[in-house]
Amino acid sequence: MFKSIRDNIGLSVLKRKLKRLERNRNMLNWKDVKTIGIVTSYDFDLYYKAVQVFIAKNKDKRITIIRHADLDAPSNKEIEFIEYSEQDLNWYFKPIHSGIQQFMKQDIDVLLFHNPKVDNSLLWIYELSMAKIKIGLRVDNWFTDPDLMFEAENSNNPISTLLKETEFYLNQINK
Repeated sequence: MFKSIRDNIGLSVLKRKLKRLERNRNMLNWKDVKTIGIVTSYDFDLYYKAVQVFIAKNKDKRITIIRHADLDAPSNKEIEFIEYSEQDLNWYFKPIHSGIQQFMKQDIDVLLFHNPKVDNSLLWIYELSMAKIKIGLRVDNWFTDPDLMFEAENSNNPISTLLKETEFYLNQINK
């Protein structure tokens, strides 16, 4: 019960912050994308291979991955992460980790959002990011709809679907 009260207070604070947020939206073609942010949750290890292939295929782009990590989960060192845990959240689940604060202020080209467990701390990062294009999978808890949204309900690997569809559709834009 206490957690749900904290969640509700945090989400109302987030809604107020969103009213003042102004970001520079811009649909870019995939070849023009230089920076990509991927925001994901605990179960990232299930989808690690898909992200590893995506990174190898896009060596010309700077890719930052933010992961809400369980302290007991092993961290994979082949891919560089900005990881945070419950200790890096304030009392209403807003991330206060300095690396995440810097990330949210960056003017990145594409933000990919993968939040299968509806983690409110990830929602803070997504909603307050200054990314030019925000892309995510269809979920019910959006405050602001992503600029591009994909359905991956029947997918065995939703992050793989997100990565492939993003690249496909951004290759079609502004040719």
